[in-house]
Order: sequence, then structure tokens, then C-alpha cells
Amino acid sequence: MLGQHYDKETISRRQMQLREQLLKTNKRVLIVLDDLWQKLDLEEIGISFQEAAAQKSSTTGCKLLVTSRSSQVLDLIDAERSFGVEILSQEESTIPFAKIVGDIVGKSNDYERIANELVEKCARLPVAISAIANALKRRDRSSWKDALCRVRKPGPNKKEMQQTVSSTIELSYNLLESEVREQNQYC
Repeated sequence: MLGQHYDKETISRRQMQLREQLLKTNKRVLIVLDDLWQKLDLEEIGISFQEAAAQKSSTTGCKLLVTSRSSQVLDLIDAERSFGVEILSQEESTIPFAKIVGDIVGKSNDYERIANELVEKCARLPVAISAIANALKRRDRSSWKDALCRVRKPGPNKKEMQQTVSSTIELSYNLLESEVREQNQYC
């Protein structure tokens, strides 16, 4: 919306450009910082709600929306308000998974058991559930078992939640890549 392009420039130049643009705009601006894992110094990136010029300008019309899986991160940035969003229940998680993979889950206790564990390993997060379900639809039982084995393996030096989401998305990518290789083999 601010029409800024920051290709190949220094961080200090980007900071200055963003600050100048925020000060010049006559519009209300919503700034979204999604999925923060650590404290972010807003001043360092060019966003200031403290300086006198910012308080007199239209940046008083700026709102900042921050999402994080950690309430500690929100505490560190002195969030004005915080809203907790609970993860999906096991039942809520299995519904989109089953819709994506089709009725195969209900046909076999083995598929249902694997699906339930995969959903749990996806930390019941919709993006991870969708990624893994799309990777497994139209695949056989051995692919499902292999997927489950892969997401059970811990990653090196990663936070548990981040590792879980990353491993399920990485797995869905790898399964997609192998499906493309298989299709190209028959062409």
C-alpha cells in the first residue's frame, strides 16, 4: 500500500524510507508482522510510535498487528492487547484432514490411527494439516506409514513447535517432489 520497493538497499536506507513514508501518508495504515519468534525492535526497522514527529503525523493512525505462537514475545514488545487463539481440538483437526484425503480414513482403522497421529504431529495447526493431507491424498498405506515415521523424527536444534510445523511442510514438499519424479518417469 505504501508503494515501497526495497530491492538491494541497505537496512538503514530501508528504515529511513519506511519512516519517511509513514510520516508522509495521509492514510491509515495497518502493519502486519506475522509469526514472530523473538522480540523485534520496531525502531530498528523504521516504525516509531514514540518520536514527536510520529505523534504529530498520520502514524497516529497506524495500527500494528503482531502474531506469535509465544505470549512471551508479545510481552517483550509491550503489546497493548493480546488475544489467545486456541489450537484446534483433535476432532476439529481430523475433519479438514479427512476432507482432503477423502473417505479412505473411515475405511480402515490403520488409516484412521495414522491420520490421528499425523494430525497430532502437525500440532493441530491448519497449515500443517492441509500440507500433509494434500501430500498423502491418493497415496497408499506404506506412504502414510513412511510419512508418520518421518514426522516422528526430531529435528536438530529447533524449537518443538517450529520443528513440528517445518517437518510436516518439508515432508509434504518431499512427497510432492517424489510424485512429480514418478509422473515424469512414465512420460
